[in-house]
Amino acid sequence: MTATPQGTTILVVDDEDGIRQALTRFLTRLGYQVQAAANAKEALDRQAEHHPQAMLCDIRMPETSGVELLPKMLAQDPDLAIIMLTAIDEPRTAIECLKLGAADYLIKPVDLDELEFSLQHALRQRQLGMDRCELPQGL
Repeated sequence: MTATPQGTTILVVDDEDGIRQALTRFLTRLGYQVQAAANAKEALDRQAEHHPQAMLCDIRMPETSGVELLPKMLAQDPDLAIIMLTAIDEPRTAIECLKLGAADYLIKPVDLDELEFSLQHALRQRQLGMDRCELPQGL
């Protein structure tokens, strides 16, 4: 089964209103349901309420960074597909995010084709992982 936008909820977490709105418009046009949050606390609330399948998350936010938020989100939903976004290309941070469980790491300004591809890939990987867990043992 491939991931289709219909019925898939994406959580967009970014402290910059303009970026949140632009990503929300783009993802909505692709057919996704979108929830938006301006900070980590809102993100955790939205996750508990809406159970998104994926999250796009800014790394640099006031109070709680995206890197600190990532393990908290995965603690609530280990299958959540997470793509980290940042304006600063820092390989060490990218590696840390991937080690913590992010599916991908994209540099802003985000190329929308690259974002769409990365999101589809992350959602496919999420589905494969969930399907594997549902298989009877010994197959």
